[in-house]
Amino acid sequence: MKTNVPKILHWVWFNFKDPSVESDPPENRFPFQESWIEHHPDWEVKVWKDADARMFLKEHYRWFLPIYDSYPAGIFRADAIRYFLLYHFGGVYTDWDVECHRSIEPLICEPGVEFYAFQEPNPGFSTCNGLMAATPKSSFLKAAIRNLKT
Repeated sequence: MKTNVPKILHWVWFNFKDPSVESDPPENRFPFQESWIEHHPDWEVKVWKDADARMFLKEHYRWFLPIYDSYPAGIFRADAIRYFLLYHFGGVYTDWDVECHRSIEPLICEPGVEFYAFQEPNPGFSTCNGLMAATPKSSFLKAAIRNLKT
């Protein structure tokens, strides 16, 4: 199936208890990750840890590091980095607690669409960033990045 969204699955794992210590995701989260890999066997998988994310920003988006470092908690950095990863590489970002039951490819094949956010309909509520797909250099993500709070 042809899609403009690159076949890359992104996950972000930060140690929120002690950001100075690199850690691996707990084993009880792996079944959800495996469900994505099972339904997307030919996709590249990238797991971004604290240090990886910071190095990526330092190399490609150095201007954002002071803002990134000023965030009061790791969750804010984890939320911010996902926009940069999708903007830079494209692909699909999903939180660790999102289970996959079938390939996402049929949902990300619409010609000309560069950003997808998935959630249950909830009028008047903000868009969830726990499952997103994008093409590289998405204008939507460029705007989102420009509007990240300091």
